[in-house]
Amino acid sequence: VRGVLHWVAQHAAARAEFRLLDRLFADPDPEAGGRDVLDGVDPDSLQVRHGWVEPHVAEADPDARWQFERQGYFWRDPVDGRGERLVFTRIVTLKDRRKEGPTAHEADPSRPASSARPPAGKPGDAPDPLTGLSDPQLVAVRRLEGAGVPRADAARIVPDDASLALFDAAHATGRATPDGLAGWLVNELPRALDGAPLREAHLRPDALAELVALVEADTISGTVAKELLAELVQRGGDPAAIVRERSLSKLDDDATLDATVDRVLDAHPDEVRAYLDGKSGLIGFFVGQVMRATGGRADPKAARASAERRIAARR
Repeated sequence: VRGVLHWVAQHAAARAEFRLLDRLFADPDPEAGGRDVLDGVDPDSLQVRHGWVEPHVAEADPDARWQFERQGYFWRDPVDGRGERLVFTRIVTLKDRRKEGPTAHEADPSRPASSARPPAGKPGDAPDPLTGLSDPQLVAVRRLEGAGVPRADAARIVPDDASLALFDAAHATGRATPDGLAGWLVNELPRALDGAPLREAHLRPDALAELVALVEADTISGTVAKELLAELVQRGGDPAAIVRERSLSKLDDDATLDATVDRVLDAHPDEVRAYLDGKSGLIGFFVGQVMRATGGRADPKAARASAERRIAARR
């Protein structure tokens, strides 16, 4: 078979995680037929693989862009991939899977056979996140970096005194990882605040730490966590207690999940027939309906597997 074998010497290679991002929607027209666009989200738009990279990749500038052969362009994840961890997130694919589908000769990052090289152009073209910071702020950024916070996140936290104080107090509880705390503070908290000043929020540092810990322990889904964060900002409270009182933990009962899927399928017979006739993109619609029916408690991959299995049983 004609092809190219990409490999690295395993004894010298560095372990790495690869996050393969693809199109968010399984259907090219997720709003067709008046559907809610959120129902078309493809739960498989993120695939996580583990494998190896050459040692010089681990030692390079973390902001460098890399082309992993037959996979696309990647960079070290700004939230989870800095410090000692090697986590690479794909930023550009080489092929449009929706049009062409996966090729039989695509490299599999889970094998110890990865070759990487920087893409054309100067690596590290991203703007320096430290530009414009004062000397005391630079010292604070280095302190957060030393604790495990990615530089880009640290540079966004430090200039705001309220954000820095919230991070330091939450980190001091020891309940959640520093990079996890920083990621939620930088990416999700602004949405929950919705323009309101952080100083006026009812969110306590220990509550933020507990919320992130629940996510990191896989006790609650990201969807539930985001909704809960907005409530903590508005009214405060104890995340763990709220999760217990409202039964918000992830749904891990297969029988209950299958029953929910059956109810969704019964409610959408036309979509079931269309799926059976070959419109496979509708699987995202079914998963979205299951997620909505379970209040975000179902695992998207488990919901997809259940939907595929239950639909197949209706042929």
